[in-house]
Amino acid sequence: MRTTSEKAQRAIAEAALSRFCKRGYLLANIEEIGVQTGLTSATALRHFKSKADLLKVVVDPVRPLRAQFLVARFANAISARVQISRAGFVPLAQKAAQ
Repeated sequence: MRTTSEKAQRAIAEAALSRFCKRGYLLANIEEIGVQTGLTSATALRHFKSKADLLKVVVDPVRPLRAQFLVARFANAISARVQISRAGFVPLAQKAAQ
């Protein structure tokens, strides 16, 4: 069972994610994140040192997924380049250099 502190941290993190998505990281502020959770900004700051710490908590869980996505995209891009090259097509930038 979660403690009251853990519940508050989760609520703050969820509110931060919501505010970051709606207003962007730069425009979101601790006060409105606190208001959204029914807490004061001081309470929010007791759980997280700064807005940057909140961003880290929100982003860290998706980093591995983002890395997997980028690796897959990169692999697909390399595969496409190899296939294009094998078909005899030369990129325009390469043609200009020749």
